Amino acid sequence: MAAVITAVSLTDMILYNRRKRREFYAEKSAERQRDLISAREAFARGNANEDQVLLLNQERASQEAALEKKSKPGVFKRAKDWMFAGLSNEEIGAPNDTIKVESLTEKRGIAEQAAERVGLASAEGSTNTGRGLGILKAVDESRRAGEKIIPQSSGGPLDQLGEETADAAKKSTKSWTDWALRK
Repeated sequence: MAAVITAVSLTDMILYNRRKRREFYAEKSAERQRDLISAREAFARGNANEDQVLLLNQERASQEAALEKKSKPGVFKRAKDWMFAGLSNEEIGAPNDTIKVESLTEKRGIAEQAAERVGLASAEGSTNTGRGLGILKAVDESRRAGEKIIPQSSGGPLDQLGEETADAAKKSTKSWTDWALRK
């Protein structure tokens, strides 16, 4: 019986407090709107006091913050931008209409070079059975020639120390079975 009375009392108190809080916030909001309207009128007339100017500045700042919050990208947009940060449109899977004409002419030039290599190879006495393989090989070689070679940096002294420590930890790593079997 006491538990039921306690539950009903708590529920009533919670509902009463929420209702009073809503009424209080509604009154304060209406009061702020009245003050804001009077501050705008006073500012327009040119006789606004410091409190009214402060209220107008706070209102402008809150509107700017709300606008900035609306224009800020969401979680999924930020995550997508972070994941695809260094990729080009072709790597991401953008529509084909974004391909430049220059890249098409470069591809034609590579294909023509490959065809010339294959033509030279067939003129030198190679058989036609290996000709298809030669085309693929020539195209692959010309593609590799266009790739950039990225030099591997050994990093600074702290990076080298970190790598040495990681290598030493890998070599001396023991599993829990070694401890259990007293090895």
